Amino acid sequence: MHFDRGYRTAAARLVRAVLPASARVRRWMGWLQTHRVLLSMMLLNAAVALSGFGKDVAIAGYLGTSAAADAFAATYAIVDTIGNNVFGSAVNVAAAAQLGDWAERLRPQDYTRIAVRMVGLVLCMSVAVAAVLLAVRMPFLSLYARNAAELSGMSSMYLWLLPSVMIYPCYYAVAGAMQALGHFRVSISVPILLNLMVLATSQWAALHRMPLTQGAVVLCASITAGAMLMMVSMAFVWVRWQRKNDIVFQRRTRLDFSIKTLYTGLVRIVISYAFYLGCVQGVGFAERFAASKLGPGSLAALSYAYRVGQVPNWVFISALGVFLLPGFGAAVAQQRMHEVERILRQAVELCWMLCLPISIVFFVFRVPLVQILFERGAFSQHSAALTATFVGGYAIAIVMQGLSALLFRLSAATGRLWLPVVVTGLSCAGNAVFDILMTPHFGPLTIGVGAAAGSGFCSLFLLWYVRRVLGIELRHAPQTVRRFGLANAAVLLMALGALQLFRMPGRLSNGWGGALLLGGVCIVIGLVYLAMLRGRGAVGVTTPR
Repeated sequence: MHFDRGYRTAAARLVRAVLPASARVRRWMGWLQTHRVLLSMMLLNAAVALSGFGKDVAIAGYLGTSAAADAFAATYAIVDTIGNNVFGSAVNVAAAAQLGDWAERLRPQDYTRIAVRMVGLVLCMSVAVAAVLLAVRMPFLSLYARNAAELSGMSSMYLWLLPSVMIYPCYYAVAGAMQALGHFRVSISVPILLNLMVLATSQWAALHRMPLTQGAVVLCASITAGAMLMMVSMAFVWVRWQRKNDIVFQRRTRLDFSIKTLYTGLVRIVISYAFYLGCVQGVGFAERFAASKLGPGSLAALSYAYRVGQVPNWVFISALGVFLLPGFGAAVAQQRMHEVERILRQAVELCWMLCLPISIVFFVFRVPLVQILFERGAFSQHSAALTATFVGGYAIAIVMQGLSALLFRLSAATGRLWLPVVVTGLSCAGNAVFDILMTPHFGPLTIGVGAAAGSGFCSLFLLWYVRRVLGIELRHAPQTVRRFGLANAAVLLMALGALQLFRMPGRLSNGWGGALLLGGVCIVIGLVYLAMLRGRGAVGVTTPR
């Protein structure tokens, strides 16, 4: 009994010693405990990222950094970037923005009818996009193919992936309709199904020793099948919502408003947001083009490294943007400038607080991280070293890429996006030119430096633009930089010291031993990082109203 009481007392002292004790940080911790929606969104994003990692690890173990891996990476990047990352994401944002108001003031019956008509419009637009991609198939692929045989294999992969260009936007349209109703978790978690399907297909192909080129084609077919599974799953959720509200779709009944209002708004938002995303993704094409000139395996290594470097943005920044934007937009509309300043400061501080230590850890531990995640099967030590170089470059850009994405989402609340879009386009163009010209001379790390410089310029401009348009100031910014600077200097020193553990004999840098060691080191660094913020008023977060 005395031992149990002493154990609890020691544990409580340890928690109090590690966790920040300042009043502002305690409010932040309480805020995280209160807002379970944000935490659940981060956890679901982490689950999607984890399943995506599993898929990438399985593909890397099967294809390695072979010529077939380069062909698969290039083909998948073209189709997925246009159909999923640009057009699909733009449709999702436009659908949620357009249907949010309708969901509040329409009956479920009328809301269902306009949502179905919206999906029909999106399907027509996606068919047009797929037709254009089919027409420009050979010019696109010839940019990456090294010979006629590789071009033929990439053409087959391209055709198997092309139907997903029509499936993704329809899925995102239905997901946007559900998000407007307040159903976020399902739309976030459904991509796990696609990742699991591709993971299982790659394992099956490796088990049956399928030739790499043929296996890459099968993987493309499984991606399209996974996209269809996502669409079917979201449609099932939509039908369940209809049955729960006793909705019977009546096609020929008249609506009380003009459907052209929905169509016009949807198309306008899709075009503007797709242009922004297209500029951002255009940098990705330039990065892949530059990497393809570095030698065999470079394109596949870049693809693996990109997914590693984007995990913090996928898990944290996307959840922060979705959570903070409604409160920020309401404060802007009602001219509550003190609250606008507070939310903007919170966004910047949280981005720095979460992303900067992760950037340091990723850069310092890039080699053991890649070895733990990918070094197995056809993924050799040479593949790991090449991929780790790309990871180091992307690690430099983590903070600025996350900050620019978060600030652009918040700047949408101002209603004046043309100048941010133009500046983003110019910055992305400069980034692309820098990558193409400098990478052949200075190597893979140049790609990350260019991404950090381009996104850093966008972040500074967007921060200035939002402040100027709204007429606010960010007070205490120098103090915030100093607080996080000291804490992250400690993170850097600890990471450099812990890196020596992975250079000891015994090959602890990969396998389960390396994974446990790296996980333990990261936990210790994270706890010390929180302790460094103690008493410094690190971040005070309150609920956006």
